[in-house]
Amino acid sequence: MKNFIKNYWSGKLKPMIVNGFLYTKPKVKHFISIHPIWSIIIILIVISLPFTCYDNYQNNKQLQIQKAERELFVQDSLIKNAAYMKSDEYKQKLKTDSINLIAEKKKQKQEALVLEKLRKKEEQKFLNSKAGKYYKFCKSKGINVSKEDCEYAAAGNVWVGMNIWLLVARRGNPNSVNTSNYGNGNRYQYCWHDYNPGCFYDDDNDNLVDSYN
Repeated sequence: MKNFIKNYWSGKLKPMIVNGFLYTKPKVKHFISIHPIWSIIIILIVISLPFTCYDNYQNNKQLQIQKAERELFVQDSLIKNAAYMKSDEYKQKLKTDSINLIAEKKKQKQEALVLEKLRKKEEQKFLNSKAGKYYKFCKSKGINVSKEDCEYAAAGNVWVGMNIWLLVARRGNPNSVNTSNYGNGNRYQYCWHDYNPGCFYDDDNDNLVDSYN
């Protein structure tokens, strides 16, 4: 095929039929007259090619300049940073930062001590109150109750879900404790005379009030 094209354009190849097409050596002016659109396209490509190459050259050159500027900036920063770290100003800054850090830790420690003293003071104040006595009584029986429940009970409140031991801490031992079983397990009744409500019921032996009257 390569020799065919070479001979075809050199004039050595005579007109012939290949794959049903007639090949003859065309003249340039004949080629242009038959294919004006392709001629214009080729001319435009030839004209624009130098400009395209120049634009690519300029873009590559700009990228190289930017890369060189970045490298110079990094090197300059490293040099300045190294020089600064050897300077007296930097050493003084390290000393000042160290002093400030020690002072801040000391301040935080003092604040923590103050807060701990306040917490202990508030804790002691609570334990000395009526609610605190309820709290200590329940703890001595191995019963976990919240400080909020103790304070609510100390205010004279009773409620479903209240721990029976809070009632004992508040009223003393009940005057009577009755047990009943109707086939669903033991049900406990705790009654205090001269109190209203006087009787409290624990239906499932969890030490929590399920109802009262």
